[in-house]
Amino acid sequence: MGPIGGTIADRHSRRSILVICDFSRALAIGGLASVILWEPGLTSRHIVLIITVTAFNGIVSALFAPAFQALVPELVPNERLATANAINQMSAQTSTLVGQALGGVLYVAWGPSTLLLLDAVSFAYAGVATWFLPEDRPLAQATPSLRLGIVRYAAETRAGIAYVWRRTGMTAVLVIFAGVNCLFMPVFVLLPFYTREVLGTGPEWYGFLLSGSGIGALVGSIAASIMLRRVRAHGAVVRLSLSGVAAGVMLIAASASSGLYSMNQ
Repeated sequence: MGPIGGTIADRHSRRSILVICDFSRALAIGGLASVILWEPGLTSRHIVLIITVTAFNGIVSALFAPAFQALVPELVPNERLATANAINQMSAQTSTLVGQALGGVLYVAWGPSTLLLLDAVSFAYAGVATWFLPEDRPLAQATPSLRLGIVRYAAETRAGIAYVWRRTGMTAVLVIFAGVNCLFMPVFVLLPFYTREVLGTGPEWYGFLLSGSGIGALVGSIAASIMLRRVRAHGAVVRLSLSGVAAGVMLIAASASSGLYSMNQ
């Protein structure tokens, strides 16, 4: 949905997209919380609903991200854009750090339904806050028919993909990062099982491990904001950072082997 989200962000009000996405996620997560609160105890229906809401949130996030990234340059002058992006990353990582550390502890204390309700309220608050941003001005275009609109969206999406494909450097980076995410995602998928079966701990420690990722991301965002002004070899920094990611995952694998060995003993 990412390329489609970028096309939509280019043709419509970015602020309106953000508001709609935030309220949509608030309704979806609030509905999930209400069902879990009304019918306590995990059932197959709950699992289907969780998967459905997760898929919906993924689609909405794919629409939200390009609209947000396109709106930031309209809110700050060009000479402040790099700083604004760095501050945004630091803000996001700080929120993630605090939220995930608290999330594991509060999950044990309050249960999932209460946390999901708080999550829904946070999205609703974000939608209200975003509404007060200055109105951006999309290109004035006549409203086409549904069929013509779909054709235009498809054409613009293909044009964006062709633009990337014609530039070998951009294509290589796209393929590499797709591969990195593909190989790294199992770490997060299996992390709850690693926490329970290898470390022998509960949900609160799962939150602490996620917050550790947030700490690293926060430090990396601060370092990136400094390097933008002082280091010219940005490509070397990217290569060094990716090597560090690989080293970190290897350390996790080593600790997992050690933990399983201790459990077997």
